[in-house]
Amino acid sequence: FSSVQSQHKVFRAVTMLRGAMVSLIYGRALKLKSGVYDESAALTLMSKDLDRIASTVEGVFQIWAPVMEVGLGIWLLERQLGWVCVAPRAVVLSMFPVTARGTREADVL
Repeated sequence: FSSVQSQHKVFRAVTMLRGAMVSLIYGRALKLKSGVYDESAALTLMSKDLDRIASTVEGVFQIWAPVMEVGLGIWLLERQLGWVCVAPRAVVLSMFPVTARGTREADVL
């Protein structure tokens, strides 16, 4: 349930960012002299750039949130178990190369 809520908030933030950027770009475009630029080309480029920025923002949110969750989980585990919490850290760190290899092999397919 928390994953659904966080995705909802991410998409909501991205939508607000996109709306603000469209407003800024249109405001700037209205200040340009008439006939200097082709409107359809500007709108196409604007749409493409906004899509790229939105996907980047989504990616950033999907990177930092799990890192914080893992950090918080290890800290809570350390409070309960003490120094034994090193074992989950070792397992997580040992899985990075396995995940990277799997990702490379999936890209080949």
